[in-house]
Amino acid sequence: MKKKLSLIISLLSVCSFAGMYTIYDIEGRNLGTADIEKLNAENLKLNAAIVNKTVLLVPKDVKKQPQIVIPKSMKSMDTLKVSLGKGNYWLEVEKNETLSLCIEDTVSVKWVVPSLPSRIENSACLQIQTSSFVGSSRVFVMDYKNGVTDTLNLAISSKYIDLSKQNHKIGFYGKEFGLKNSQGGFNTDVESRVYPDSERIVSMNSILLVDKYPVTNCDFALTMMDSIPSQYLSNNSIANNYMKEWKERKERLSINSFCDVHDSAAIKIYLYNALVYANIRSVREGLEPVYSFMPVQEKNFIPSLRKDGSFDVVSTSFMRKYNGEPNWYLVKVNKSANGYRLPYYNEWMVLARAGDLKNKSLWKDGASEIEAAEYAWFGAGTIIDLERGYYAQDSRPVGVKKANAYGLHDMLGLICENVMLPGKSIFSNEITSCKGGFLYSSMENLNYGTHTLNASSGGVGGYQGLRLVRELK
Repeated sequence: MKKKLSLIISLLSVCSFAGMYTIYDIEGRNLGTADIEKLNAENLKLNAAIVNKTVLLVPKDVKKQPQIVIPKSMKSMDTLKVSLGKGNYWLEVEKNETLSLCIEDTVSVKWVVPSLPSRIENSACLQIQTSSFVGSSRVFVMDYKNGVTDTLNLAISSKYIDLSKQNHKIGFYGKEFGLKNSQGGFNTDVESRVYPDSERIVSMNSILLVDKYPVTNCDFALTMMDSIPSQYLSNNSIANNYMKEWKERKERLSINSFCDVHDSAAIKIYLYNALVYANIRSVREGLEPVYSFMPVQEKNFIPSLRKDGSFDVVSTSFMRKYNGEPNWYLVKVNKSANGYRLPYYNEWMVLARAGDLKNKSLWKDGASEIEAAEYAWFGAGTIIDLERGYYAQDSRPVGVKKANAYGLHDMLGLICENVMLPGKSIFSNEITSCKGGFLYSSMENLNYGTHTLNASSGGVGGYQGLRLVRELK
């Protein structure tokens, strides 16, 4: 079935690869290797094996998924047609998809696929299998005839969002406010209220790659597999209870497991592990990690959020032995890094509202519970199901409720998402915040202002999840 997938043209610089490549033709035959200094017309002309042919070039030293070339029997789920010469593209796709990329108005192209199983279908089309991980990947293509080289960036279960295209509302007029002192004493009228995060209209210039869904149990366990030991390393019962959940999830997976797009949302990822997960996703894609960790040796330590945006967090490393190792770490945030990170508070507000300047929630003000339930999981009962236990609560599948205008699912309800603060607390002395409410929240308590503060806990305890972003501009 041919259909247009979401396509965005970006003005990012074109990357190039150097080194040894294995060459495959349309029939999947190995044509040998090529040593290419740079992906351009001049160097490709020098190799007789690929002149006037549509070929696939696979870097020899890349760590690929089990299949390098997709078998001919595999059918594509979608076909995307792309015209070259318009800059870099961002193509929004789901994970675990098999799809065809077809170049219009050309008869001979060269494909470079660094990390995905792939197969040339014909002179203009490449069949690829997207990653089983959320994130991004790239396909490089050159029109030999016209000497045009483009990069096709795949946003895998992610959304490319250009925040500069419209104004945004941040802040929220909620239940938390102070009162002005008037001559007659305190007046509770709206005009006399002072809100800690007043509503205002702002512009933003950034372009973000954003996870479409909250991080799922499968995706977190598979990504963190090497960080979760097969046996407990400490005698700390609280730590072992937390680890038990992830140890058992790891044991149900293998290194080649595939995570369903609509797997259940992870509802028990402490802040330290969320930051480590973000760094691992960055390294996996060859990006610079955002977070670095420095042990804090002070006794009677009081955690804080610093003006430069760095903050303190309790170590909940799965490898921690709890035998005198540092309990607290100072987290440094590298704002120039190109890797994945938690969104900032105001970024989350903008992503949740998705251009909505009027309503207080994903649904229209005054909507019924039936209408609201089309967008969010909520009202599921008590916080803790005593029969199941604190660490093994039921979750719900992601992405089955309606998305907001940006195509993001589950921004309210289900699980709150950890966010950062840019060097200053908003409500009291919080270090980070968790936005969006929970599966057990009532409809009345779900809105864009819903939050849970992390002040002195260091990001430990309670139900918390995450959704990552990556700054593209």
